[in-house]
Amino acid sequence: MDGDRGNVSPGLAEIVNTYQADFWGEIVNLLDQMNLCMVNLEAEPGNKSHLVALCQLFHTITGLSTLLQDAVCHGLSKATEELVEASRKYGSNAELSTINQFIQSSGFLRRMALNPGISDEPRFFGEVSQHIQAMKQSQMDLLMMVRQTLEKEVRIGEILIHDGTMAKNDVDDVLDKQKKSMGSMKFGEILLKEKRVDATDIIQAIRKQRIRSASPGCLLAISNEQIRLLRELIKNLYATGQSVHTDALLRFGSKDQFSARTATLVHDLAALELVLAALGRVPLSLAFSKLKQTLGSLFEESRQFVRIDTTGDDTEVEKDIADRMVQPMAELVALIAAHDRELNSEEVLSLIELAAANEKGVLAIEIATDSRQEASKYIHHQKYEQIAGIITQLGGKMVVDDSKQGIRIRILFSAREGIV
Repeated sequence: MDGDRGNVSPGLAEIVNTYQADFWGEIVNLLDQMNLCMVNLEAEPGNKSHLVALCQLFHTITGLSTLLQDAVCHGLSKATEELVEASRKYGSNAELSTINQFIQSSGFLRRMALNPGISDEPRFFGEVSQHIQAMKQSQMDLLMMVRQTLEKEVRIGEILIHDGTMAKNDVDDVLDKQKKSMGSMKFGEILLKEKRVDATDIIQAIRKQRIRSASPGCLLAISNEQIRLLRELIKNLYATGQSVHTDALLRFGSKDQFSARTATLVHDLAALELVLAALGRVPLSLAFSKLKQTLGSLFEESRQFVRIDTTGDDTEVEKDIADRMVQPMAELVALIAAHDRELNSEEVLSLIELAAANEKGVLAIEIATDSRQEASKYIHHQKYEQIAGIITQLGGKMVVDDSKQGIRIRILFSAREGIV
């Protein structure tokens, strides 16, 4: 660990002894503030502001530990500060295991503040040293994961092939043309110029490429409200363009240059609206990740052992739906779990499957459990009705399948209409 309490100048040692209680008292105050940060982080693991606040608190404790000339306190707070900073820079969400390490660091620091001299005890010193090594390993694992992600380039052509949008020989043909152009034309530009795919297909492929092979900071930051306002503006422009085009046809005929340009304008506005619609969608992997974390905390508190499997993580949904659907889905599973415990106190909800797919313009999200409870036991529950109401407000509906294999609940969302 950093520092050496044996090499303290006489003058500084006297000051430290005089104000030591005050310094430790200030650390306790900082730890109390830290509790609120960690509660907020548990509730919103993707909110980086909580990590910023947490990092500042540990940084302040690191400074105070220097004044205290306490090597154990300094090494612990410094290592935790570095892990918090790494999570802020490179993690999309704070992992449950990492939050637990922050909590454990806080606990060690509080014991040191309330029990002067405990850091000299061999057992305590060993526990702290082991904890610091575990945090350094977590930091290295996080950095290694980022490097591997950046090194593993996911090309747009590979994504288009995987999604069934293009055949491999067509992608190879475009790549060959790109090489012959000596890099003057981008892959997407050639696709659009030759009209091999729609603009929306390229937009979706680019978004998937960013998610899979780039750091989280490069994603386009645009709010649901901004998307809504832009789409409304484009719809109004589209309606105006159609009106102008109709007047041009009546006055000048279809062969007139002005009529042709208005037709192009209407076509481009329709294409722009499709692009905006694509930008407003996110992969369900983000919502599934948050949902799994919420459920994990729930089952950890109730001491249930549950495996959560997901499929269709790449399925896209409008961002406002993805943001607002997590909580009602978590409450729905919690309701089923609560009825299972009432049925048999020894029985646990051992498996939850989350599956998503687009089926002919309808987004279907299925929650399947191996619960042996009859659906009729809870579908008339007040909580169930509240959850169904929230889903209805989002434009969806819930369908329950009470089969012998368990309970399957399908949440269906119809695709929102565009301007064409």
